[in-house]
Amino acid sequence: MKITNEELIKNATVLFWKKGYSAVGMRELQSALDMRPGSIYHRFKSKDGLFRLVIETYVEDSKSDIEACSAFPDALAELERYFVSVTTCPGELQYQRQCLLVRTLSDMEQLPEAIRQVVVDGMATLKSAFLLVLENAQHQGNISQEANLNELAAWLQCQFVGLRTQAFVCEDDEQIKRLISRAMSELNNAA
Repeated sequence: MKITNEELIKNATVLFWKKGYSAVGMRELQSALDMRPGSIYHRFKSKDGLFRLVIETYVEDSKSDIEACSAFPDALAELERYFVSVTTCPGELQYQRQCLLVRTLSDMEQLPEAIRQVVVDGMATLKSAFLLVLENAQHQGNISQEANLNELAAWLQCQFVGLRTQAFVCEDDEQIKRLISRAMSELNNAA
């Protein structure tokens, strides 16, 4: 039975998310993907090629999840629920509490330039997803018409990165929920 690229990328994502780009060797990739080196190279060209697909897939999935919040009658309340869902993963998924892009930023110096650019572009893509949510929240009357949405989107992304990092090292989900609620309250006050 042939394994799909989607399944391979999912397995590689777990490995890269847990260990980081630099710490993952070809033997580990072979084991995680249940493939021989030649097959990995044939399918993905290189470790970098596979990692690029992992990051691009992660960004697209995250963008879709964030943008989906904008379709709800209260986009900001849905965004808060989304924040809670990604920061309170159960113990065996603790590694997912930290944003994969942020996890990758710690390896930036070791990354090839093309991968660095994919990470930077990914951060910009997610900021644009936050912007869409804020635009819809403004349209819903939950954000002032005078608010600088670009600046708020950047602020919101900073909050999201910080909250996910804190959630990664903190085992108190209730504290994380309170911090998320505070950030969303500050967003409402700033807007």
